[in-house]
Amino acid sequence: MILNKKILLYSLMVFCNLCHAADVVIFDSPNLIAVTSENSLRGYYGALEKGASCMFFFTADLKNSKKTSDGLYSTFDVATYALNSEQFLYAKRDVRFDTPGKLYVMGDQWIIKTDAEPPGCGGAVGFFHLGPYDHDATRYYVSRKIPALGLDIVTRKTFFHDKRGRSFLKRKTYLTAGDVVAVLKQDGVYFFVRHTDPDYFNPAPGKVTAGWVRSTDLNDPFPSMAKH
Repeated sequence: MILNKKILLYSLMVFCNLCHAADVVIFDSPNLIAVTSENSLRGYYGALEKGASCMFFFTADLKNSKKTSDGLYSTFDVATYALNSEQFLYAKRDVRFDTPGKLYVMGDQWIIKTDAEPPGCGGAVGFFHLGPYDHDATRYYVSRKIPALGLDIVTRKTFFHDKRGRSFLKRKTYLTAGDVVAVLKQDGVYFFVRHTDPDYFNPAPGKVTAGWVRSTDLNDPFPSMAKH
């Protein structure tokens, strides 16, 4: 009996470690979010301003890093892409928008430089053609990390829920198709997610909303090799 309890306890510890085998990276900008898991990086940038938008996903293999000539920055090859606004699947994306680039990291500072501007980017909503030695390059700073399962994209309108015991009670607030969320934990058919508003012109730009949503209303937007 004691042995069985030890086995059960060990199994639970292993399961919990697997449940939170990734970290969501939160930046000083609400528009950038990333998840690191073992040696992989999965990220998303999204910004809205009036009728303009700049949105793309990116992935990187963290095992393969190099140093800049002065040794200040670690560099990683990144692949950026945009999803079809109706399919929300990596396999259904328009490959014409696939753009390679580099991620430069020095301490908590991140810079993303792409070979060409991602779709909709290049203006007030975000530009990514400058590197770390360009004065006007956009620099993002890590503010904290949160244990997580990964990043998902919302495929249809889905309401937030509050958990009361074993019940999930629907709230008035909801997410819409195309919203990107950090998935922090799972309970049955529900995911607990964190969403940051990317619209500069909303009353509270960068507002964070968290709650439980149905997992069936979300898709993994990343290629199979980078899935959580």
